[in-house]
Amino acid sequence: MKSLVITLGAAALLSACASQPRYAYVKEGASSHATQSALAKCEYQIKVQQTPIGEQPGLKKLCMEGEGYRYKRVG
Repeated sequence: MKSLVITLGAAALLSACASQPRYAYVKEGASSHATQSALAKCEYQIKVQQTPIGEQPGLKKLCMEGEGYRYKRVG
């Protein structure tokens, strides 16, 4: 019984450590809908230009920063 409690405690501790930090684009005063709209706009512009996959994350970040958003850790 004692080993079961230790095993469950260790599993709970490890699962808490394994959770990844969450990041998102944030802008003061912007609603969730406005953020999703800006992100969709940037992604559309990148796809229309047929940008290579390796360049897309950097361009998305630049586009969102141009819209006034910052990529920050949340939660």
